[in-house]
Amino acid sequence: MQLNVAHLLKEAEGSSQAVSLDASFDRSEDTHAEHVHGRVLLVLLDGGIWVTGQLNATVLCSCSRCLRDYSFGTQLQVDDVYYPVAAVSTGTPVALPPEADPSFTIDDHHMLDISESVRQSIILATPMKPLCQKECAGICSECGINRNEATCVCQDQEINPIWAPLLKMSL
Repeated sequence: MQLNVAHLLKEAEGSSQAVSLDASFDRSEDTHAEHVHGRVLLVLLDGGIWVTGQLNATVLCSCSRCLRDYSFGTQLQVDDVYYPVAAVSTGTPVALPPEADPSFTIDDHHMLDISESVRQSIILATPMKPLCQKECAGICSECGINRNEATCVCQDQEINPIWAPLLKMSL
């Protein structure tokens, strides 16, 4: 998700540009994002570009109860400042301010990459224990059947009290 901001860096401080994003996201091990879309606003600050906006993402999750994969839609808030590593007019290197994160820079070709910000936002927006549905019944611990798809006979089995002493001996 790279944006060419050379023209914005040449503008007066306070200039802005709205950008629509609609991209497939590289599914990494930590995000499992499939698609990201929305709008961001780029605002030129003294020494950098502020990127803010709301994006929607589709994330592939695995249910923590039944282990079934499902798509999860979430909203992301992007709010970061990016600093150029080279002056737009001369191409000479520019020192980054001490508070600048090296992952949030504008490269020497004046390309601003918001992929890292989106990746971090997706991680924060994804539930720690995702559920495919609120009433997910999960997997039977005895037979392993997905109780959302079939009725488990293990739960219906009652132990005959006559055999209870023998069962205690086998444990």
